[in-house]
Amino acid sequence: MPKYQYTDFRKSLWSVILIFILLIVGSLVVWLTRPQPVIPKSIQKKAAFTIYIPGSDNKIDRSSIGYNSSNGVLIFTANENDNAYTFSEQGIPDAFHDSDQIYPALLSKLHEYSEIQTFLGAVALTKPSELNGLQSAVIKTSDTLMFIKVKKNISDDSWKSFISSLEKAS
Repeated sequence: MPKYQYTDFRKSLWSVILIFILLIVGSLVVWLTRPQPVIPKSIQKKAAFTIYIPGSDNKIDRSSIGYNSSNGVLIFTANENDNAYTFSEQGIPDAFHDSDQIYPALLSKLHEYSEIQTFLGAVALTKPSELNGLQSAVIKTSDTLMFIKVKKNISDDSWKSFISSLEKAS
């Protein structure tokens, strides 16, 4: 076998090995830098309801994300415009299906003062006694009951804008 053929074979082999290593390293970099879901998949699998989160302009404090398996409640905090929004989301309680009077009674107990229309439907704005004058929003979708309380009160238009930023977690 002539020497030049063996040298060409070695160069070709090293070229193939180098390309293979570059493909592995490139794949690993892509896999490690892929966007992670805001709400961990492990929590999303446990939740028996649609999870809503603020859009990308709102910063969710990942350390605030918690899920209580015993009562099926997801809690997290998002920050926007120097305000904190604390979410509490759960499936619609069975009692809500049994009586049409329970949800309005809840809103009355929470001191509903306004209602705004959004893509999620009617959003009740409340000032629960427990929050000492601070606002909260109550949203009931087909399968999710959501409470959002704020650190500082905002206008109805600001609520509407914030609620319109919500999207399903992915």
